[in-house]
Amino acid sequence: MPCDTKRTITTQLEAAHPEVLARALRAAGFDFQLQADGRTINIQRNGRTVATLAGKELSGTSEDVLSAIKKAYATEAIQTAARRNGFTVRAGAEQGELRLTRRSL
Repeated sequence: MPCDTKRTITTQLEAAHPEVLARALRAAGFDFQLQADGRTINIQRNGRTVATLAGKELSGTSEDVLSAIKKAYATEAIQTAARRNGFTVRAGAEQGELRLTRRSL
């Protein structure tokens, strides 16, 4: 018997996995540069810096840009974890919704 669960999540970019964040930024159309200190990331769109993530602090961004980055990161993190655990990922009916399925034996 199928079991449907709907979960809503929040995203804390300060705890983001670097490789997943990089894939998410590319998927959302952002470019980024890691600074010489190895901890600061300048996030760019259309050649203009729109945000800076330094350690645990995100600065210099509007709510629209922050929302786009968080949504892209959440989507990429869910897809990565789902594939690692044997789930199939499809887009849901609502904007930003993902459907995860796994056939049990």
